[in-house]
Amino acid sequence: MICAEPGGPEWATAKLRELVEATGAHPVALDAERHDARVAAISHLPQLVAVALAEAAGLAEGGDPGVLALAGGGFRDTTRIAQSPADFWLDVLDTNRDRVVAGIDAVQALLTDVRRAVAAGDRASLTRHFTDARAVRGRLPARGKGLLPAYHDLVLFVPDRPGVLGHLCGALGERGINVQDIEILRLREGEGGTLRLGFATAGEADAALAVLEGLGHRAQRR
Repeated sequence: MICAEPGGPEWATAKLRELVEATGAHPVALDAERHDARVAAISHLPQLVAVALAEAAGLAEGGDPGVLALAGGGFRDTTRIAQSPADFWLDVLDTNRDRVVAGIDAVQALLTDVRRAVAAGDRASLTRHFTDARAVRGRLPARGKGLLPAYHDLVLFVPDRPGVLGHLCGALGERGINVQDIEILRLREGEGGTLRLGFATAGEADAALAVLEGLGHRAQRR
């Protein structure tokens, strides 16, 4: 508990922290400069990269209709946020312009070197880029290490059938099993898809696996 005079800055900070925690979020105290630099790198820049990637695929589709029909999970994952509304992002980019521009410059420099390596057949440089990127990706917070809650995951294979997701979640709910998080990993019209279901405890994940398998669905712990 933080004790401070009502109306003072420490009191206001403590009240704000209580409000944030009451929503289930995890407050992080940062000065404005550090906050803006961090979100530029892990939020604002990825948004613009996704937009550019989707636009590039659209140009390819314009020259060769049918390109987008081949899009799989990788393309869908990396361009998902390209569907975000521009109205929101225009204000965000205006207020964090310098840091976003610096991030774009860094990505452009890396892409320029990747382009050079591809054009030259420089396998050593390409391997280094892949290795470095893999190492960074591996440092993302894992279970119990980051600010986001840890989940116990199931991977579920579902058919392309109206109401299938509602039926499955309803079956779990009837048994008191709460799905905390859902992510679409892969989806193809007419073929069905793959979902990630997140549960608060290992026991709930194990119980959900038993229920889903009992209903005849393919699922596995992850």
